[in-house]
Amino acid sequence: MAFSGIGLFGHFCMKNFLAFRGISALVSAIASALCVLSAALAQTGGAIIPAGTPTANAPAAPPPPPSSVARTLYESQKEKLLQIRVLVSGAESQSSAGSGFNVSTDGLIVTNYHVISQLIWEPERYRAEFVRTDNTRGAVSVVAIDVQHDLAVVRVGTPTPPNGWGIVTLAPDDSLTQGDRVYSLGNPLDLGFAISEGTYNGRPERSLYPNLLFTGAMNPGVSGGPAMDDRGRVVGVNVAGFGRAAELTNFQVPVKFVREIIKIAQSRKDVPNEQLRADMRTQLIAHQAVMLNALHAGAWKTEPLGKYRIPVIPDKLARCWGEASEAEKKNYRYETARCDLGSALYIDRSMRIGSVSTQHEYSTSSTLSAYRFSQLRKKSMENESQLYAAHNKSRTAARCTEDYIATPTAKFRAVVCARAYRKFEGLYDINTLVVSLDNNHDGLESTLTLNGVDYTRGLQESRRFIEAISRSAEK
Repeated sequence: MAFSGIGLFGHFCMKNFLAFRGISALVSAIASALCVLSAALAQTGGAIIPAGTPTANAPAAPPPPPSSVARTLYESQKEKLLQIRVLVSGAESQSSAGSGFNVSTDGLIVTNYHVISQLIWEPERYRAEFVRTDNTRGAVSVVAIDVQHDLAVVRVGTPTPPNGWGIVTLAPDDSLTQGDRVYSLGNPLDLGFAISEGTYNGRPERSLYPNLLFTGAMNPGVSGGPAMDDRGRVVGVNVAGFGRAAELTNFQVPVKFVREIIKIAQSRKDVPNEQLRADMRTQLIAHQAVMLNALHAGAWKTEPLGKYRIPVIPDKLARCWGEASEAEKKNYRYETARCDLGSALYIDRSMRIGSVSTQHEYSTSSTLSAYRFSQLRKKSMENESQLYAAHNKSRTAARCTEDYIATPTAKFRAVVCARAYRKFEGLYDINTLVVSLDNNHDGLESTLTLNGVDYTRGLQESRRFIEAISRSAEK
């Protein structure tokens, strides 16, 4: 992601900081404020992003001086650290870079899946290499992936030293207590190997998987590096953060899943991409089951919205937002409710699969005629066209069915559309639209978006969603 002129101005601020000190206090204050503003505008807006996502001119606050424990830990572990670089084939142009660590004496390295994803999808265009702290380097190949937890294992292609590679020690599962010190190691921003000291703050409440919540600096490039306790044992793997707008809020994958993927990798030698893609499909199918099972044990939970009851994702899982218009400024008003499970898995730079979201909009007017109100609602439903999206490289064209549903208190129109994934047989995007009918002065429009689900299970969820929508009896 590029910051265009903002990043350039931030660079100017850094170069000319000393010059600002030599001018008047007022001008200096203004210049300093502009620098702060430019840095703030360059943030990611709070989105969860892989820690190794490439950035241009990414501003990085200098980490605090390491403690004596951190210094000792780094010195004892640095020979086990590596940078994982993805390069354009036939050139030295770097496409992305992350970190990794040795887990076997014969050359197995753990990193993040998103660091090496290009090798699986475009092997003819990209290759990968490791770089150690002593600057020795060599080729690596992928032998195992886990897209559910954003992990991968690569194997070194160079000869094993006589005494083998130095390897890390894995901590027992659940060895951390909230408040324990944790040390993140890696190669931030391709500037060199470093250690960042922080705190373990438990498990995120809204998460399908038990990630570690790390309060400490974690910049792009440290993805795949180890998170260690003060005894030098790996407790997790650096993976993602909320972006710099959230400052020190980051995620790490628990060591439990590192053990599981190492067992798979140890039984493999040369693994073709076809096998890795088949593994990915299996993992995506497993993920959609985890995702849908987490929603509920049957019928959808409902809440009131205007004169209707609407199905919603439990707030212990999803992030939900609501909005209400200012009634005094318009001749109609609306209320919206949106929820997103936030569970999509990184596949490549243009695709994430495996999520659930809902959106509801209730509109009402006591002054518009029935015709004008119907025209207003018709305009608001123009986003219905997204249900019929044409085919693209990753998905087929949508196939849709339409039905009209009558209940004792209301009538609805329901449209369900499905699109198949080309590379993952058995997975679909299923979109559902429900629109209330025959109410002259109020109405409801509801959508359910299921991304990367089994066809049969997706239709079951769609039917449950439709059945959960109801209108209160008029008094």
